[in-house]
Amino acid sequence: MNPNIDFSYKSADDIQRELNTRPTKRSKTHDFDFVKDGLDTQNIRNTIKDIKLYIDNNKKTTDHEEIISKLKLDFAFFAQRYPMLFAMVTKQGEFDSSSLEYFLNMREKIIANELTSDEASKQVGQDWFDKYVDTSKLNKK
Repeated sequence: MNPNIDFSYKSADDIQRELNTRPTKRSKTHDFDFVKDGLDTQNIRNTIKDIKLYIDNNKKTTDHEEIISKLKLDFAFFAQRYPMLFAMVTKQGEFDSSSLEYFLNMREKIIANELTSDEASKQVGQDWFDKYVDTSKLNKK
């Protein structure tokens, strides 16, 4: 018999208690200070402006993938720390600045302790649902 194998059994209540005390993935990913480990909101806006300017100045002469590769090097911290914003600002097609401003305003509310991360997340989800889901086409029960 292998002495490293634990043959003890836990009750369903013990397992549930253990699960309830574990931090969730969401609580782990939202347990940080937005400014201390990143950029302040104005620096984010400035970085996005610089990225858009670079894209606009080079899109006629350079392949989009090459532009993205160069931007990932030149703005490495931003691309790694804010991958969704980087993807939003570098995708081909029309840039939705209103969505960006919405997210940055929510970020400011979190920093100012007007909202928690969870409250902001729920509000964003509800606002996006209201904006993009046609509820008249949903099955009513």
